[in-house]
Amino acid sequence: MTTTAKDSDRLSTKELKNSAEALAQDAKVKVEESLESVQETLDRASLQARQEIRKVSEQTTSFVRENPGVAVAGAVGIGVLIGLAMRQRY
Repeated sequence: MTTTAKDSDRLSTKELKNSAEALAQDAKVKVEESLESVQETLDRASLQARQEIRKVSEQTTSFVRENPGVAVAGAVGIGVLIGLAMRQRY
């Protein structure tokens, strides 16, 4: 192989290596951007879930304070149903 052919092969290999590294860097940047987007979405969803849980908790507390008899009767009824279900199962 001549010197020019060897230089051409080295240059071609170097260009391929640089191209592969550039593609890898682009892929890395895109993955990082996607991960950041997913993290932001999860953070928003988590905040909404916490707010909704807090809202339901406050509504439940308010209902029980305003209607203690109904709340106790409901709890007893649920307890009886669970007891009956467990008795038949075990």
